[in-house]
Amino acid sequence: MDAVLALEAADEFRLELDLTREKLTAALKQCTETSSVTDWVNILGKKGQRYDMYIKEMGVQLMASEISACQAVYCLTVFMMKTHPDLTPGVDYRVPGESVFKE
Repeated sequence: MDAVLALEAADEFRLELDLTREKLTAALKQCTETSSVTDWVNILGKKGQRYDMYIKEMGVQLMASEISACQAVYCLTVFMMKTHPDLTPGVDYRVPGESVFKE
């Protein structure tokens, strides 16, 4: 019986993950329609620079899609790692923390 409950919980988690992935894809598509992906590095900025409004807007859009601020940060980190694998986070660009999206 425990195995059945575990499998049902895993199925629910996968379904929730798929829905979150779809919402993230839609939010990223909407954000990137106004700027190219290569602009993301400049928009994120480097240490000491303020975050661009596009980044804050993306966080708001993600959170409006029932994604937490922590998940929004994680999604942006993965997005940057996939689109710019040659760049170093914190050196070439910086990913905002949860507090930036919660503003």
